[in-house]
Amino acid sequence: MSYIAEMHIVPRTALSAITEASTDPKRYMDTLAQVSQGSFLYRYSGSVLITLLPVLQMDYNIDLMKSEQSLANQLAQATGATYIVILTTQEKTYSEQLQGDNFEASKLRTSFEAFNRVDVPEAGEFMLDGIRFLKAGLDKLSEDSVAVLCVG
Repeated sequence: MSYIAEMHIVPRTALSAITEASTDPKRYMDTLAQVSQGSFLYRYSGSVLITLLPVLQMDYNIDLMKSEQSLANQLAQATGATYIVILTTQEKTYSEQLQGDNFEASKLRTSFEAFNRVDVPEAGEFMLDGIRFLKAGLDKLSEDSVAVLCVG
């Protein structure tokens, strides 16, 4: 199954507006577009990120799935997508570790194939691109913002 993945950099002060708008999908999307300080669209299937996040956690000790859980859960329940709200403290911890030269496409491919039980020759490159996607979002965070990652 193919999913779209996007990340929005959002001011912390706008989180309550996003939460309130989440009960109405159109209002939510309009609010997110209004408050977003930048957005990134992952060019491959978001299902790659659904694999990459636990691989980063288990194999590299990079846990981006620690999230502002209450907001992530509310957004997921309202929209049916998967959400992770990445906080600034995570950016400082993990941005440097997400340098592309810290990862090998062949090892990422092996992890992807083991996780999904499929043979995908390009999986390592897809995962490397996912790492670049995540790093680009983390690098845009400030003390006053969070990254809202949506896969759905």
